Amino acid sequence: MGCFFMRKRSVIITTIIFVSIIAVGFIKVTSSLPNFIKNNSNFKVFYTNKPFDLTFETDKYVIYINEKALHNMNNSVNSVFNNIVEGTSKISKDIIQGTYDKINNTVERFRERTE
Repeated sequence: MGCFFMRKRSVIITTIIFVSIIAVGFIKVTSSLPNFIKNNSNFKVFYTNKPFDLTFETDKYVIYINEKALHNMNNSVNSVFNNIVEGTSKISKDIIQGTYDKINNTVERFRERTE
């Protein structure tokens, strides 16, 4: 059974690597096409490494992926993560405080009955 999961994991990793290589190759080749070919195409890719800028352009839509977009995504993910951590810690504190209060009440009742 464990061998099956190892095979499955290795197939997934191999597939991810394969798709990544194909995607990077596609982007490199398509972005390096001459402008006269890009001008006649319905799908254009523009890529620069420094500063990072990746643009996919179709007839109707343009998708930009650049450093600013990556920083915005990073800030958003960090903000969501911090909100989750703060919310979880508040809930945990409330649960711990509630448990502490119940245990204290139980101990106090037990003392009252034994006296």
